[in-house]
Order: sequence, then C-alpha cells, then structure tokens
Amino acid sequence: GRPLDSLAASFASAELFGPVPAGSASYPSADVPKNILDVATIQSNLPISDPRPLTDVNVTLNITHTYDGDLVVTLVAPNATRVTLVNRRGSSGDNFTNTTFDDQASIPIASGAAPFTGSFRPEGSLGALNGLPANGTWKLEVADEASLDEGFLDSWSLSLTVSGQPDLTSATTPISY
Repeated sequence: GRPLDSLAASFASAELFGPVPAGSASYPSADVPKNILDVATIQSNLPISDPRPLTDVNVTLNITHTYDGDLVVTLVAPNATRVTLVNRRGSSGDNFTNTTFDDQASIPIASGAAPFTGSFRPEGSLGALNGLPANGTWKLEVADEASLDEGFLDSWSLSLTVSGQPDLTSATTPISY
C-alpha cells in the first residue's frame, strides 16, 4: 500500500494499546443479604478484577438493624488493611439507609444520627487504601457486639477510583520514510 495508508494503520493499531482511562466504577456485592446475629461477626466478600492503583475508595451500605450502637462495620482490603467505617454509633436508633462512607464527606459518622442516610466520614481513613491495587477480594465485616436484637446486611457496594495505566504509545518507534 501507499506509505500514508500504512502510517494511518500504525496509528490506528497503536490506539488499541493506549492508556486505559482513569475513573470510578461501582461494584455491588452479590452475596447479600446476610443475617447479622447477636454477639457475632458476619462477612460479605466482593471480588474485584482491576490491577490499577486506587486513588479513592467509598463504601455504600444498607443495614436493617435496631440499636445501631451495637454495630462495628469494617472494610478489609485484599491486602488485609482494615478501615473501621463505624464503631458503635447511633445509640438506640435504627438502620443505615443508603449510607456512604467517604473521606471527603463534611459530617463525621460520630456526629450523625440514626437512621444514618447520606454521606459521612468514616471512623478510620479510607485514604489508607490509596495506592493499593484494586484487585482481589474485598470484605465487609459487620460485628454485632450486644445481644437482644439482630438484623440484616441488606446490600453494600464499593465505589473505586483508579488511576490509568501508562500510555504505551509513547514507547513505539516512529516510522520514518
């Protein structure tokens, strides 16, 4: 073919190996609902297949439970890093309804009131997970640390923001004629 045709074909094929855009995606857990039993800890697993490094992690959950002050909720990253989202907050109030834990939220969970709805800063820092690969099995642990009332982990999801991969097109050799 003509030189310009082959040059255009080279650029077209190089696009396939270009950067994967950074961005956010939400991953819902598939192994819920789970019964939260008295004086016990339950765990829900969420496998993620994305080796790119994290730049932001948020968690959204729905828990039906009387006496939220019984509960400790912890996110466990694939490398076993633990971030406490809530530690026995809400006293005798009930439920977490579309509750998002986000380091950028203006209200700390400790200042919120049950039913917890909206965005709150978690007890621990989700920023501790930045830089880790998103890849692996994430776990949400819900511990009920008192007796007399049980509930359900109805649903939960991770919102992960990752950085893009390096642009491999810059490593290609220019074609000269």
